[in-house]
Amino acid sequence: MRLEESLDKTILNHACTAAVELEDVLKSDVVCYFGQIEPRFLRHFRDFVEAVKQKSERTENTLSIVLGTLGGSAETTEQYVSIIRHHYDEVNFIIAGYGLFSRDHSLYVWR
Repeated sequence: MRLEESLDKTILNHACTAAVELEDVLKSDVVCYFGQIEPRFLRHFRDFVEAVKQKSERTENTLSIVLGTLGGSAETTEQYVSIIRHHYDEVNFIIAGYGLFSRDHSLYVWR
């Protein structure tokens, strides 16, 4: 196994372990999305969300997304949202590496 593959596998395993721990804390399914939001990823994103929902044993019908992206297509973003809303009643976003605060310093939670 090449070093890059080994590092990728280690990072993925760590992220999966952290996501499982977050599920109990947040009382939701947890997924991570790091990358561009582009039309070419739409089918993979849909299949992934459907697989997470199908395998989930949670009853809260909530999804928390750890998000790290520089953006991409607005139209594709709308389609991502439609996919998520089709499967979940509530969606929380955790913006990796960023904190958003109002003037009174309370954290914004996007739902």
